[in-house]
Amino acid sequence: MWTWITDLRGIDVVFFGCAAIGGSIFLLRMAMLFAGLGGHGDMDHDFDSPNFDSMDSVDLDHDHDMGAGVLSLTTLTGFFLMFGLTGLGMRRGEGAGATVSVAVATVVGVATMLGLAKMLVAVYRLRSSGNIEAVNAVGEEGSVYLTIPSGGRGQVRVTIQNRLKVMDAVAEQSVELTTGTSIRVVRVIEGGVLVVEKA
Repeated sequence: MWTWITDLRGIDVVFFGCAAIGGSIFLLRMAMLFAGLGGHGDMDHDFDSPNFDSMDSVDLDHDHDMGAGVLSLTTLTGFFLMFGLTGLGMRRGEGAGATVSVAVATVVGVATMLGLAKMLVAVYRLRSSGNIEAVNAVGEEGSVYLTIPSGGRGQVRVTIQNRLKVMDAVAEQSVELTTGTSIRVVRVIEGGVLVVEKA
């Protein structure tokens, strides 16, 4: 094994380094995450960009700041792990050139990042689910988090049961409500989507 490692040259050294470092950190992070030790500050506030279709309700409570965004420590280490392993596989197993190996490894790495991000969103939602009910937001005031287009859906920040949440929302009237606009929750429709009006 040691001889195999010392025989690596050029781009193979990069692939091996990515796989070794990324794999070590990735496995440690995943072990911590599923052991419940990585819930605070995990993945560096990844919910700053809530663009996942499945993320209709994101908990912004400080005590549950578990990330699941694409650009997070866990997903980045997953990228480097798969980038390295795929690159080595292409080079050593398929005899591919450096350019082809890097291209394929990059595609596999990005796919791994996106898959992990989706999986971690699901894990986060399982950990965050419980007694929070959208109907309790009726009458509460908040602000638009992601612009609500006229006749379309956006997201609002609103406090529900003393916890700050980001929820999918539509406007009561066919008007655009831009990010930062103060709103009031009027009612809740199917799927837990809030209907809001300008406060």
